[in-house]
Amino acid sequence: MLAGLDDFFDFVHEWFGVPRGSLSLPSNTLPPILPEPLQRLYLNIGRLTEESPFSDNGCPPLGTQDCIYPPKWLKTFGNMIEFAAENQYVWSARCPIGGQDPPVFSNWSWVVSQEPFPPGETEFLPIGAVLSEFLVTIGLQELVFHGLSMRPHVSGDVSEKVRRDRATSLTAKVPLWINHNFTNCADWGDIPPNKPSHSFYISDDGEMLAFYQGEEPSGCYALRTDARRTT
Repeated sequence: MLAGLDDFFDFVHEWFGVPRGSLSLPSNTLPPILPEPLQRLYLNIGRLTEESPFSDNGCPPLGTQDCIYPPKWLKTFGNMIEFAAENQYVWSARCPIGGQDPPVFSNWSWVVSQEPFPPGETEFLPIGAVLSEFLVTIGLQELVFHGLSMRPHVSGDVSEKVRRDRATSLTAKVPLWINHNFTNCADWGDIPPNKPSHSFYISDDGEMLAFYQGEEPSGCYALRTDARRTT
């Protein structure tokens, strides 16, 4: 299992079959206000947040479904920095500027309720995860969806495809990153508020990465052969 960010960086380099140092962004391109985990991500795998040769579909590997912002997209709001969002900006994620490992906040609760917040309150609520944890969770999710985008589209009955993909993903049985919060400070699918929504498993041979929602396979998985085909 992954113990944290450093293990995740190792996993990403192995997944794409590239040497350490090949995915980093120069330190002089990063703003000085970054919390330590976000700075480390850019210095280790920051190229994967940008448009790059690592995708043949136009999406960076860390920005296929949702996205971790490339440095040029980072935004500040008072003492908070926004660093990730859903692909149509339905929700976003923020954390306090600077610090060793600050908590992450999201406005997903507002998206679910669609009700205005009382004056003086904020729609951004803590998700129950610190930044280093959240970066691994969203990073693994994006590797899965990046892998999905690499596979040819298969036409046919959608429900049958989902059933088949779920059955396939069940072959990934080795725990990699289990029971982590995402944006779910409110309901997330069938997952109640403040309960872990994301888990990831790999196959015995390390060739498949599967995404589980709670304890159930989502049917979304990536193959390392597809990832290495794009590098």
